[in-house]
Order: sequence, then structure tokens, then C-alpha cells
Amino acid sequence: MLGFGHKSVSPDGLGKRACVTSIIGLMLWLGFNTAAAQSTLSEYEVRGTVEFKMVFSTNESTADFTVSVRGGMWSIILRRHDVNASDYEQITFDGQSLFFLDCFESQVSAEKAKGTKVAANVANAIVSRGEIPHRGFSPEIGPIWLAYASATFFSRPAIQSMEPPIPFDGIGRRYSDDSAKKLRVEYGLLQGELKIPSGIVFFDDGIDPLGKPMPSPYNKGFTNSIYAVRNMTNLDGIALPACATLSLLSPRKNGQNPDDLQTVGVYTIYLNSFRRSVSDFSATPRLPGPTGVTDLRMKELPNIFYWTTNKWPSVSEIETNSEYKEKAKLRSLVPPHQMPKKRVVSFVLILITVVPVALYLLLVNKQKSNKI
Repeated sequence: MLGFGHKSVSPDGLGKRACVTSIIGLMLWLGFNTAAAQSTLSEYEVRGTVEFKMVFSTNESTADFTVSVRGGMWSIILRRHDVNASDYEQITFDGQSLFFLDCFESQVSAEKAKGTKVAANVANAIVSRGEIPHRGFSPEIGPIWLAYASATFFSRPAIQSMEPPIPFDGIGRRYSDDSAKKLRVEYGLLQGELKIPSGIVFFDDGIDPLGKPMPSPYNKGFTNSIYAVRNMTNLDGIALPACATLSLLSPRKNGQNPDDLQTVGVYTIYLNSFRRSVSDFSATPRLPGPTGVTDLRMKELPNIFYWTTNKWPSVSEIETNSEYKEKAKLRSLVPPHQMPKKRVVSFVLILITVVPVALYLLLVNKQKSNKI
């Protein structure tokens, strides 16, 4: 991941050995430098590697990433080391919406070459409102965003609560575009041109994924997760995290106080290269061919599906589509008491949250289907 005009660092010099710094460094930042600050660096590209490991499992996921930022927009591309993984996963933010794309074009081509009958699409996608990524099939993207693409988000006045940029936490709570819970936070920002977090502590309110108070002493709240810059570097005059971690915490069985916690999962992010310009930036992913899209941006029909090949339709284009308007009209004619509960699907989501988080890592590593 080195070269092509980037300011580069040696993975040996700023890689795994960079992540031994004590958490004390994070605590020194908290309580300081939290006032809203505007980054003066408006365009840049970062490349690196991310690892995700569950503490009580031998499985882990490793991927290379590219972060491109221009103004308040950004793009993150993930390429996994697993030979059975998709070609790449990408999520972009255009200032209003998140566009996630999972491309498996080469897998489809290989199956077709063997004479296997496959679906027409070469990618799946999800579009949603909001800025914080927590896509389930790409859990590493959120921590990467936190480390290198969150400056615009943290330019707001002092933030007191936010959605964790993860699809699940240490107690099994699920975070998604339709059920994201905000947690209280304390954080610090790096000083310099790029105002990104130096550390964040996410505090849980003590309510479990089923909406019930957790057993004492955790029912009054506890530390849910911690993001920490473990080591810093300076490339081209820009202070950057050389290594950062996001640790998922969980109460211990028979814990005696709210601080009696255990680490159940860790995202580790390593910086490989940086440059001040972006050669080819797009606020929406390139469509590789027929793509099945689940769109969560609509108000009347909050979850719709459509096919697209060469264009991401806008909200107004969808809402003025005759088929969409007809479906929205039919939905409005159903009396509220006859409508499915707003989140009938939420029952399924709740079931998902109580599945041990280790199973999720297996989901990340397995070969993805080309059917939505």
C-alpha cells in the first residue's frame, strides 16, 4: 500500500508495535480539546490496514482500506484478505446520505464460466440517511471512519452523545440505520490541521438490548466501548494516528462494580500512507453493473428495493416514480391499527442482538451470496 506519491510509513515502524501505548494516553486527552473545531485540511487520502478480532475466538478479519475525503464528503473502500470475500466493500457519504456497496463481480464471472446459473446482479447496495456508518457486513468501516474521516462530524459544537460507529457492541446491542441508539460520550480532538478524535469513551445507560435494566451494578451505567489513538505520526506536516483501537467492553459475570469489565472485541487500525490530494473522488460508489439496492431514505415507504445499473436515483426521482406513488398510496389507505407494528422486523433484530457476537465474525469471513 506504499508509493504512488503518498507520504508513507513502514508498517514495521508504525504498525503492530505502535499499538502498545497505554490507555493512559487516551485519558490525558479526555476533558481537553473538546470544543468544536474546524479542520483546515479539506482534501486528503489515507491508506492502511484494519484487523478485527473477538477476544474469545481464534477467528479474525484483516482488510486493507482507502479513505478519501473532500470537503464534508468521504469514501471508504475495504478489500479483505480472505480469498472468498467480495471484490471490495465501499461506503460513501455525500453530505446527506450513506451509500454502501458490496461488489462481487469476479465471483459472478467465475460461476458463470463454470456454467452455474447465478442471479443477474454483481453487487448489492444499501442507501440510508445519516452520517455515522455502522454497516453489518462491513463492521470495520465505522472504526476507520472514526480514525480518519470524522473531522466534519466533530466540527459540531461539543457533542454529548452519538451513535457508536459499529454494528454491534460488547453486550450484543445492534446499531443500524433504522435502530441506532445514541450513547453518552466524552472525547478529545487532535490538534493541527485535521481535527479528528484522539480518544472517545462511550458510556452505556445500563439498559440491555431487550429494553430492560441490566443486573446490578451495571444497571446504573458503565463504559460500553473505548476508541484510543495508541500512537501518533506526522506525515507532510499532518498529525495522524499511526495506530488506533476501538475496544468493545462487556460486564463480567458476577461483577462487583460498574468498572468490572472485560474486553470482548477489538478493532485495530494501522496507517500505511497519506497524501494531501485525492486523484479520483466520487461521493457515490461506482456501480459495477446490475445492482440490487435497498433504500431506507423514503418517509412513506421506509424500506424499498429496486434495481439499478448506471445511476443512483435521488429521493425526488424515487418519490415521483409512478410505481412508488401507487405503493405509497396503498399503504396510506390501510388503517393504522391494521398496519404491521412499525418494527415487526425489530423482533428479528432483537433476536440478532442476543446471538453471541463471535458468530458475527464468522458472518464477515464467509463467502457472500449474490442475492439480496
